[in-house]
Amino acid sequence: MAAFSGQVPVIQLALQKGGTLSSKKKTAKGPSPLEAAARCQDPDIFNIFLKTLKYLDDSESLPNKMPKPEDLSGLTDDELEKELKEAVSGEQISTIRRLVEMLQPEEDRARDPWLDQRMVRAAAGGDLCLVQVLKSRGADVNCKVQEETRGRPDAQFNRAGGQTTTPLMQAILNDMVHVAEFLVIHGAEDDEALRTAVDRKQHNTIRALLHAGTPVTEAARQQLIEIASAKKDSTTLMLLKLEKGTGKLATYNNLHRDVDKLFEATVVDFYEKKPPTFEELTVDALMQKRENYFERNETSFKWFHLPANNQLPRSWIRSDGRRGSMKESSVPHMHAS
Repeated sequence: MAAFSGQVPVIQLALQKGGTLSSKKKTAKGPSPLEAAARCQDPDIFNIFLKTLKYLDDSESLPNKMPKPEDLSGLTDDELEKELKEAVSGEQISTIRRLVEMLQPEEDRARDPWLDQRMVRAAAGGDLCLVQVLKSRGADVNCKVQEETRGRPDAQFNRAGGQTTTPLMQAILNDMVHVAEFLVIHGAEDDEALRTAVDRKQHNTIRALLHAGTPVTEAARQQLIEIASAKKDSTTLMLLKLEKGTGKLATYNNLHRDVDKLFEATVVDFYEKKPPTFEELTVDALMQKRENYFERNETSFKWFHLPANNQLPRSWIRSDGRRGSMKESSVPHMHAS
C-alpha cells in the first residue's frame, strides 16, 4: 500500500526491515511491492524503490539508517535490463512499462527505432507482455529491422541492400504462436509469414494465423496447398481447406471506425467504502484515456463492458428509439454484449 501511495519513508523502512527478497513477489492480496510502486502516478517512486533495492542488495550488512533518496545511486542499463528480464518472467506489466520508459533513449522518443528493435527481439523470445507494452509505447507491429540473416529464405531486402525481418516473422521462426496471433490481431502483415509456417509444418501457428484473420487470396491458398501436398502434410492441407477463420475478433485492418464512434462502453468503478460509479463513453473515447486509467489498486477496481466485436456486420440490428440509437443518423447502430 505504501508503494502504491508513494510514501517513500515507509517504503524504505519496509525494505530495510523486511529485506528485499519479497519485494518482487506477488502478495496474497495483489501485486508485488515493486509492481505497486510502478503503478504509482509519481514515476519517481518507482525509481526510488529500485535504487533502494540496489543499495540494500549491495550493502554487506543491514544499514542502521537509509541515505536520502537523492543520495542513492541509480541503476546502470545492464541492471535495468536484468530487472526487465525478471519483470517479463513474472508478467509484471506496470513494472515492464516503467523499465521500458527508463531504458528507451531520449533521442529515440520522436521516432523509435529502439522500440522496433526491442519489438522484434521480444517477439522472437515469445515475451508477449513485453510485446504488448512496446506496442502501447509506439512500436510498429509491421516494423522491419535489419538483421544478420546469412541468406535465410525468409529475409526481405531493404533499399540499402541489407536484410530485414519483422516481429511476426520472428515469432513464427521461433514458434511463438501466442505472440504471432497477437501481432496479426493488431494488424501485423508479412507476405511470407503463413508460407513460412506451412513450409515448417507449424500446425498450431498456421491454425492461429488463419483463425486470427490473416488475409489469404485464393491464389495464395492454392500455392500453400501445393507446398503442403509436396510435403505430404495432411494436417496443414486440412487447415488450409477448412479453416476460414471464425471472426472471433475484429483485427486492426477490419475495424469499422463508425462503430467505434457509436458503440458505448460502460465503465464501473467499485470501491471498498463507497458506492460504485458508472461512466458510459464511446470506444473511441475510452481508448483516448491515459494508460493508468486501466490500472487497479488496493482499494478499487474497474469493470468494463465492451462491444463484443466492432466489425461491420452483414446486417445491422436497428434499434431506433432505444438507448444508444442513432435516430437521425444515416449510420445504423448495433447493440452488442
